Amino acid sequence: MHSLSIVLPTHGRPTLLDRTLASIARCELPASYEELIVIENGSHAGAKGLVAGLPQRLNAQYMYEERANKSHALNQALETIDTGLVVFFDDDIRVAPNVLMEYDRAARNAKEGAYFGGPWDVRYETPPDDWIYPLLPPSTRSSKAPDEFSWFIGYNWAAFAADLRALGGFNPQYGPGSPLNATGQETEMQARMRQAGLKARPVPEACVTHHVPERMTTP
Repeated sequence: MHSLSIVLPTHGRPTLLDRTLASIARCELPASYEELIVIENGSHAGAKGLVAGLPQRLNAQYMYEERANKSHALNQALETIDTGLVVFFDDDIRVAPNVLMEYDRAARNAKEGAYFGGPWDVRYETPPDDWIYPLLPPSTRSSKAPDEFSWFIGYNWAAFAADLRALGGFNPQYGPGSPLNATGQETEMQARMRQAGLKARPVPEACVTHHVPERMTTP
């Protein structure tokens, strides 16, 4: 039976992180649940104290990566996970109570090399004008359940630690903190997974809600 770990990178958003952690604390935990790893990168902004206040049943661990680079942070966290399923969340989402159970069920039912992803809803600080909504990036618009051809969103997906490690981990040239200002380290990883023959497995009941600030909904 596989184990299940959560990896949650964070950078400078303690208020949003607090909300995310509170939602995770309300989740039903599968028998495979192992730990929650919160890895703060680039600055100390209060994450350590928030992790210390979480319920013991979450087995929450705090880590710190000095470099302000999400991919470096994810790779450092992965070094501590030997095997099992890794569920990736971000610090600006809220997790539905059933999400971990759904990922656990999907992993147990996978018949071959696979990775997983669920849908998302959004909560706007200020709702966007109708004309601009179609132009917004996908992460700031609600998603229907993904299919096997989808790119899973970076704040709600999962993969097996062994597969991530076999592919060399996340590329620091992509994602927040990238020296090239390139986005999409999760998409780049999923592209390599597809090339390696791993199959995308949608988890339609594993939904999260993404907080979208006003600056992301203006021209």
